[in-house]
Amino acid sequence: MWNIEKGREEEQQRGLEQEVVPMVQRAPGFVTGYWTSDQAAGKAYAMILLDTEEAARQFMAMVEGDPSGRSKVGILPEMLAVAKVIAHADSAARPAIQA
Repeated sequence: MWNIEKGREEEQQRGLEQEVVPMVQRAPGFVTGYWTSDQAAGKAYAMILLDTEEAARQFMAMVEGDPSGRSKVGILPEMLAVAKVIAHADSAARPAIQA
């Protein structure tokens, strides 16, 4: 979870698209990532899935070092964690509806 400075949405979005997303995609073990924000609350959330716990811990250590310069555009970490995926759902796994 991230604290985001209000009023800087354009530069934050630009940094996300031009720096953060490409950097995350190149991370060893990267599987998928999602970024969301609640501008009214001044919060942003990211869920990055990696293929092993070791890759996730290495990724978190890299993120803690602020490699993309997020602090310069008003994005500060509130909570970072490595957690195990314990369930998953998506539309492809949805059972067919019987008519």
